[in-house]
Amino acid sequence: MTTMDSVRALAYPATCMPAVAGTAEHRNVLLIETDRGVEGIALHPFLLCQDWDKRVVIHWEDDHGSHTYTVLQILADTNEHFEFEREDEPAGRVALTVLTFERFEREYRSQDPDAGSVPQFESEEQFRHWFLPG
Repeated sequence: MTTMDSVRALAYPATCMPAVAGTAEHRNVLLIETDRGVEGIALHPFLLCQDWDKRVVIHWEDDHGSHTYTVLQILADTNEHFEFEREDEPAGRVALTVLTFERFEREYRSQDPDAGSVPQFESEEQFRHWFLPG
């Protein structure tokens, strides 16, 4: 499991990825969930420790660009779930979980006003190609 200490031990600018992000051969599309509900989709998350102030941050791409947040505590790091305490607003617990195309259609599409521009998927392959091209 990735811990705050293991991230702080990385020599800047080295990074590490939460286990839920998947392997280099099979990256995962991730759902961002908070106490306030679904926040969005995360792609290619990584953690690093800034050398000038020893702050641990998490960065990811999403359907609106990219975001970087300060991590106060890493709470879980498994192949299914990464959870951390976010300092930046909106502060609080954030969980990244694997988002399949079935889950996208069932749980996410109706909640995201921008999802109307995303095509209907008929397979996991189509879904992954849309969000993780190349």
